[in-house]
Amino acid sequence: MTVVKALTLVAVAGASIAGRAPARPAITPHSTLPSVTGAKHLLNTTTRHREWIVVPISPDASVLAWVVHPERSDRAQVLVVRGETALPSDWTRAVSDQLSAEGYVTVVPDVLTEIDRQGNRQTRDALDVSEIGRRDDAVRRAALQLPDADATLRPVELNVSATGISVETREGRESFAASAAAWPTLVQYLNERTGNAPTLTDNPHAMHMAMVSQASAGAARPVAGDIGRKDPRLPADYFMARATIRDSTLKAEWVDIPLEGDTVTLHTLVVYPAGAARTGVVVVMQHGVGVDEWQRALAYQIAEDGFIAVLPDLWSGTGPNGGNWDASEFVDDAVRNAAGKVSPEEAMKRYTTAREWALKLPRANGKSASIGFCMGGGNSFRFAAEVPQLNGAVVYYGGAPPEAQMARIQAPVLGLYGENDGRMADNVAETRVTMARLGKQYEARVYAKTTHSFAMFQHIGTNADAIADAWPRTIEFFRRQLR
Repeated sequence: MTVVKALTLVAVAGASIAGRAPARPAITPHSTLPSVTGAKHLLNTTTRHREWIVVPISPDASVLAWVVHPERSDRAQVLVVRGETALPSDWTRAVSDQLSAEGYVTVVPDVLTEIDRQGNRQTRDALDVSEIGRRDDAVRRAALQLPDADATLRPVELNVSATGISVETREGRESFAASAAAWPTLVQYLNERTGNAPTLTDNPHAMHMAMVSQASAGAARPVAGDIGRKDPRLPADYFMARATIRDSTLKAEWVDIPLEGDTVTLHTLVVYPAGAARTGVVVVMQHGVGVDEWQRALAYQIAEDGFIAVLPDLWSGTGPNGGNWDASEFVDDAVRNAAGKVSPEEAMKRYTTAREWALKLPRANGKSASIGFCMGGGNSFRFAAEVPQLNGAVVYYGGAPPEAQMARIQAPVLGLYGENDGRMADNVAETRVTMARLGKQYEARVYAKTTHSFAMFQHIGTNADAIADAWPRTIEFFRRQLR
């Protein structure tokens, strides 16, 4: 066995491509090379969709891979990014985030972290070269199956270190200095070799990245600020989340719901509407970074609109010392701590437990629905298949379950998507056809020139118009299904 200490890097040739004139005029990148010291802050404040995916390597074991998705309306080239060690560093993952700002799906393999069927994780410190290669191949195959990946294109391999960045394509291998000055040349080289010409969002990420950074400056866990004024008819965007929670007069409480056969309890936020009338229960399903302030403010808005909002912390028990989402100092740490520990089946079990508990509340009228955004949207769609008694499911830019699961859906489903979201928008037409063939109720809206996470970042492009239409549709749907 060989102890993995570092991956082989080619020699660094410098910032330019020797002997090659650019085929296109010099570009202005949408990104920059992050610093090592700034990597953690970037990972906690990036607005791109990032996640840890679980990649099977045998019937009994899986490994992790870090994935960052671009915001573009078509499918993207996959870049596989590796660092100086086989365990992904914060800096390597931050580099991958910046490459995704250029329109690429980026993947950072973690071939040493093994996960068994029970979600237990073990970090291996020794693997032979052939086993590393086998696991890398599994990650490449999984990356090409991502909804926004162009499966017809071979992944491009990058090795990054403090001294240089090497790029391997079909045409060969080139090397660049690991510096901000060399970064535009690297990006241009990648674009030329891959034909990358994405239709990115109208508003550069740099604008709201700067706003997020400003709002979270000096905080270990990024939080929203009081930027702008919230429309009371709409959910808070990222920047008004804290103020929404702070200023609410609604009754809210955290409860710990027992999970059958488990020592962990499901830490859950419950927000009640004003008055004393009985009403429907809405299970709010967390997005990819957990029960952060924006997600909690969303629960408050649902209660303001007249429903009992129930927001379980899906990652209960995955934090340090068995803690919950808020036990991690950083959002990025919470995401990593939970990776692979809560399977899709366990997620459905936890949401089902929360729903059943909430239906016993004195103010519950016996009817229930679900709502989710991004990862939560996909869970909301699947929840309709898992719980035939559900009265409705709302899906904001979340994926549809397999057809076999869709066939079990009894409740109406409302889907709301942005056109500039290649992961989801391309699949809506197919979902419409499948749901119709199965005789299921599925209403889908795709908003033009609208990004992923348009409910969270309402300041971008036409996102404000999209949420202004989507949220009233959501509340009308709940009123119709939960009355």
